[in-house]
Amino acid sequence: MRIRKKPWEAEELERAAGGILIENPAALRGRWAEYFGGSGPIHIEIGCGKGRFIVAHAERFPGVNYIAVEKEARVCVMALKLARIAGDPPNLRFIIGDARDLAEFFAPGELSRIYLNFPDPWDRRKKWTPRRLTHSSFLALYERICPDCELFLKTDNRILFDFSVSELEKRGWSITSLTRDLAQSGCESDVITEYEEKFLAVGQPIRRLEAGFGKGNAMPIPEGDSRLGSLHDSRKLLRESVMEWDLRDFYEGLDDPALARDMDDFRRYAAEYAAFADSPGQPAEALARYVELSNRYERFERIKLYCRLVQSAGEFSQVQAKITDAGDERARKQEAVFDGINAGLAAPEAAARRYIAAIPDLGGLIASNGTLAEHEFFLREAAAKGAYALGGREEELAARLTTHGAAAFGSLKERLFATLTGGVTIGGETRTMPMNSIRLLSSSSDPNIREAGFNAELAACPQIAETAAAALFGVKGASVALAKARGFESLLDETLFKSRLERGTLESLLAEIRKRLPMFRRYFRAKAKRLGYGGGLKFRDLFAPVAGDRRYTYGDACDLVEKCFARYSAKMAAFARRAYDSRWVDAAPRAGKRGGAFCENIHALGQSRILMTFDGSFDDVLTLAHETGHAYHGDCLAAETYANSGYTMPIAETASTLCETIVCRAAALSDEEDLALTALECELSGAGQVIVDIYSRFLFEDAVVKAAEDGPLSVAELNALMVKCQREAYGDGLAEGSEHPYMWVVKPHYYDEYTHYYNFPYAYGLLFAKGLFALWESEGEGFADKYEKLLGVTGKTTLEDAAASVGIDVRGREFWARAMDSIEKDIARFGKMV
Repeated sequence: MRIRKKPWEAEELERAAGGILIENPAALRGRWAEYFGGSGPIHIEIGCGKGRFIVAHAERFPGVNYIAVEKEARVCVMALKLARIAGDPPNLRFIIGDARDLAEFFAPGELSRIYLNFPDPWDRRKKWTPRRLTHSSFLALYERICPDCELFLKTDNRILFDFSVSELEKRGWSITSLTRDLAQSGCESDVITEYEEKFLAVGQPIRRLEAGFGKGNAMPIPEGDSRLGSLHDSRKLLRESVMEWDLRDFYEGLDDPALARDMDDFRRYAAEYAAFADSPGQPAEALARYVELSNRYERFERIKLYCRLVQSAGEFSQVQAKITDAGDERARKQEAVFDGINAGLAAPEAAARRYIAAIPDLGGLIASNGTLAEHEFFLREAAAKGAYALGGREEELAARLTTHGAAAFGSLKERLFATLTGGVTIGGETRTMPMNSIRLLSSSSDPNIREAGFNAELAACPQIAETAAAALFGVKGASVALAKARGFESLLDETLFKSRLERGTLESLLAEIRKRLPMFRRYFRAKAKRLGYGGGLKFRDLFAPVAGDRRYTYGDACDLVEKCFARYSAKMAAFARRAYDSRWVDAAPRAGKRGGAFCENIHALGQSRILMTFDGSFDDVLTLAHETGHAYHGDCLAAETYANSGYTMPIAETASTLCETIVCRAAALSDEEDLALTALECELSGAGQVIVDIYSRFLFEDAVVKAAEDGPLSVAELNALMVKCQREAYGDGLAEGSEHPYMWVVKPHYYDEYTHYYNFPYAYGLLFAKGLFALWESEGEGFADKYEKLLGVTGKTTLEDAAASVGIDVRGREFWARAMDSIEKDIARFGKMV
């Protein structure tokens, strides 16, 4: 309904401004309790309408502080008038603003309750569901600003109510009260709103619920509640019928006007950032402004992530928006536009960091302000980065050259690999298959199929090897030059700095790896014996199953992961259910799809997206668990601001590896000997990859980086280097002559322009996860909260300090040795079983 303009609007707004109407709520972020005199909880109503509910509550409960957030000034002005008539209660304030900006108004922990009274149901078109105030993206926002949140919802709309119950369940909220007819329920009603009065007059039932977040892990559903359908069977059917992700929470498609508007806003943001860097003002104000601008960037990051996800998935139907080819050209062009604007931020960001680095009493300023104190690590890290920053224009030039140079090389290589096909010959018949499907043959129980897949892979790689070699040195050469220009002794030193990891910690880890290589070689030889031949294991058999060939449907895999998680954490299990039911996973094999698996966390949406190629093996179940661990890590950071949510590679691999370990160990306890052996072998196979193969890749990348200073290596030289590094790592555990010389073409991590040495983080993550898992098993359920808190601080601490928060010292070798001991016990057990 259109609200007509009132002649007294301007006068009412002017009267309230600076008093009961807060004109700059962001300035009070982190200081609301102080503003209200330091007493009483703070409750907010989102969409206060004419104000009857919030004004009456403020009068009835003077010990509670109330804030009404209303988007429309013409609506809010009527609530302001009602408040004036009530004498402007001192515990009541109004904000004219959008609910999407709540994190800019309130710091985590400032609020304790949120009221949603008759919000717009947005049910006229399906694409509008993300606008609902109980959509998962809004729930994630509430969780961020209100970690122990109570949510009260009233609505007459059945569709919105059922949708809200479903969304709350997916995110693991606890529903403590629910009725579908408030008038007939016998429940004592709170203040009757204008809408409620109207609906009651015509006999329309009012639906109401109370829900809590952080009040418990389980979500009990009241008796008699009719759910939206099924339970387990319909979930499984849905999961198996649509094995591709839904990206509509980003945008409806590449032609969505919202995408164009966000790009325009990004341009304005870039100009605003540049103006700030040119004239930052006084230090205290400059620091606050830097934090605010940094947090706002999360809104625009999703543009980049959307374009990258579209390109990664190949040909798929985004339900309504058809993406028609591998690395869709429009997505690539849109990403290029984004990168161009983003490159322009390099100069002002470098200038801002240099400014922060030069502030004489940085610690004192940070301690004097709540918002700054909340971002202390972020600001100190910015100062440290400022010491390595080039001149502003040089940083912008470096960013633009990286976009058009190293990044373009990496993108080219990935596009070539995504469209690469090979001929697989089995039983005299040759079939052309995409590379991501060929690589899946390595886990077949049939040795002929494994051999055919391996041969096809080796035969296909030379088709793109020359281009891949040029791309590799284009990426590494530029990155080495920039690292040295910024003042780092080497690209590895820059990587350690970005990883928040001390060199001594890495050296302790690598020393323990080198010491334990012989035990892995024993495992490889034992596996070769199990497969029917002596000596070392053939490279093509690294992923060969050793006990039957149990297959899983995708729905079975989701169920298994969820159940295994539930043994350790109900919240983790609820999160997995939400991710799978919300179609955050793209698991279907298809042409043009990127190889491997990854998880992308989208902090702005409070969501993640997982890409993998599922063919039914137990190893694929573990991959699903692994990537879900990454997503859970992102969810544990949802309550943090964007600036405090960025964690580094080594700790990123901890959450994923721990989740993989949980599923492996659960299966290893099975009474079925084949399943137990399969689980144990998968765990050891994964450890072999993460410790031994990763070590070979570390040796290879380190050699390539050093060679990049003198010029590129040829394909033949790269192949020879790859084989040499594999021999050094695998030793006699690998059959001589069976190596994979083109592994540098297959693995995508070498070609990321910003992420180098993406190999040792896997080893760190695996062994750190092993240590955490041992603690979890010894301490029981209580460790789940410690673990979640550990993940929650990873965006604002070093790796050493994060480990220390749960009593682990990663600087010395003792911890790494204990983690290796647990693997050695599994290797001994495997030897006895085979």
